[in-house]
Amino acid sequence: IMKEGIIMYVSPMKLESNAQWQQMFVKLAQNDLISLFCIDEAHAIVMQARDFRKEFIRAISNMRRIIDISGKRVPVLAMTATLRGKHLDEMTSKLGITDDYKLMTGPMNRRSIA
Repeated sequence: IMKEGIIMYVSPMKLESNAQWQQMFVKLAQNDLISLFCIDEAHAIVMQARDFRKEFIRAISNMRRIIDISGKRVPVLAMTATLRGKHLDEMTSKLGITDDYKLMTGPMNRRSIA
């Protein structure tokens, strides 16, 4: 059975700075319509300039807080093509991802990436 869904693709900083996007995100969370929280370019949490990291982490934390208020346990998908080792541990810590996470890796031999 196919279910219709809503995909909300917005940068954390855009959500932080735009009241209309914030209201939409809160409404989705309140109505139990968020089933996956995906963070693209998650390496930015630990590998970017300090000012950017703070803003990025604050924005993601606020989004997670809104989801947590809904009372639903929503899976987090943090995607990066460049993070390894201690940086991966730091990223999961900063995201508040606990020991119950699964690390999936795969080859990055894609012709589209030069």
